[in-house]
Amino acid sequence: MILVDPADIREDWLHLPPAEFKSTALYWAGENFKTNSRIVGRKSRVATLMSLLLFVEAALFIVWLART
Repeated sequence: MILVDPADIREDWLHLPPAEFKSTALYWAGENFKTNSRIVGRKSRVATLMSLLLFVEAALFIVWLART
């Protein structure tokens, strides 16, 4: 997960006027939200694929056991 670094906020944003600070914070929150959503989606697809492969492996194992 990607989060805003508090050190960056202290070093780069605290000198900004309140309205610009809020605007910058909202912009980076939105960018990080998009990145996090993409990462979570990718991990979800990989987990689904791994589950399907596990079921296929189990089914093939059962077939193999039945034949021997």
